[in-house]
Amino acid sequence: MELENPFYLILLIFIPILVFWYQKKGKKAEALFQISSKSFLINEVIEAGTKKNNLLKTLQLLTLFLIILGLS
Repeated sequence: MELENPFYLILLIFIPILVFWYQKKGKKAEALFQISSKSFLINEVIEAGTKKNNLLKTLQLLTLFLIILGLS
């Protein structure tokens, strides 16, 4: 496999930066709506939302990785 523009691989530096940013920001922006108390929700709902959020972020980063690899 030969890369036409290997300089695009420099953009891969942004992926760990985004992971760090998602971890910092993800604690605050996890829910779609705010409620007055967590006692109204069962734990399964909270865990399912966290899992969905993690899956979506992982898929976004994988897509970004593949786009950068395709550019190079």
